[in-house]
This record gives sequence, C-alpha cells and structure tokens, in this order.
Amino acid sequence: MPLPSKVARHYAVEVVGDDRGTSAVAVRFKRSRRHAEADEASGSCVLRTSRTGWGAEAILRARWRLSEIEATLRSLKSELGLRPVFHQLDRRIGSHLLIAALACHPAHLVRTRLKAQGIHSGWTSIRERMRSWVRITTTLRRTDGVPVASRQDSNPGAEQALISRAAGVEPGLRRSRCALDA
Repeated sequence: MPLPSKVARHYAVEVVGDDRGTSAVAVRFKRSRRHAEADEASGSCVLRTSRTGWGAEAILRARWRLSEIEATLRSLKSELGLRPVFHQLDRRIGSHLLIAALACHPAHLVRTRLKAQGIHSGWTSIRERMRSWVRITTTLRRTDGVPVASRQDSNPGAEQALISRAAGVEPGLRRSRCALDA
C-alpha cells in the first residue's frame, strides 16, 4: 500500500520480501533530507513590522490582539448579518463599516474584562456558553386594549454567572412590566 503523498516525500521506504517474494519480512525506512528541512520550518512564521523600537514580545502581543479583534469582528458580522457586503454606494459601505466597528467595541471591552479575571475564551466560545441565559418577553392586552409587556430574565447557570460577574454585570433575576404605546 503506498504511503500518503504528504508522508511519502519525507521517507525512503524499502519493503524486504521473503525468499519466495510472497510475503514481507521487514520494512525499512529512512528519513530524507526533505524531512529534516520540513521539521526545521514547521511551526514558524515571520512577522514584519515598521515598529523599530518594539521587542519580540510587544510585536507578538500586538499580533495576538489583532487576531482577537479580527475573530470578534468575523463573529459579530456573521451574527448581525453584516456579511457578505453587497453595497455599492460609498455611504452604504461607510455605514456598514461604522456598525461593524461600533459592535466590536463592547465585545472587545467584555473580552478585556474577562481576561483580567482569568477567562481567556474567544468571543464565539463566550457567546455559546452564555446562549442559554435569555430574556423572555411576554406581551398581553389589558381589558382596556392597552398592550402590556412583561420581561423576565431566565436564571443564569453557574458558568453564566461567573462570566457575567467577570464582565462587570451582576447576574440576577430581573423582571419588568410596562404598558406599551398602542
């Protein structure tokens, strides 16, 4: 059976058969020069910057922050229906970008607060973990025809309460009732 091409190019393989040539008695392999070169290059990347006064740690931190912001924007744009962009007018493109940027700031603030409390999850993971903590709105009409809305938060689980407190929001069971304008 031939080796997969991604593996085979790194090895010289020899199958030793028996005297009759019907069965294999040994398999010998030797790592090729290419394999050693691939090992040296694996896991490495090159970052280029115009910041001459920054050390390696500052450059890496800036890159990590940029990666986090990009991931958050991708998540928010998908969630808010901001992607794909089909706008052709400059003012619509500008509005689209403004909404995306405005949505990114509170998400980044929440992530910064969570990291300060030792929670290093990505935005998508945070959203998934918080998904079951919801606000339920029930709208009814009073006997005089005026609509009334009752809003109530579900009980947060232990994990949601922990994340909520770390983000600076005290979890609790909140209820409100209000008459809506007809």
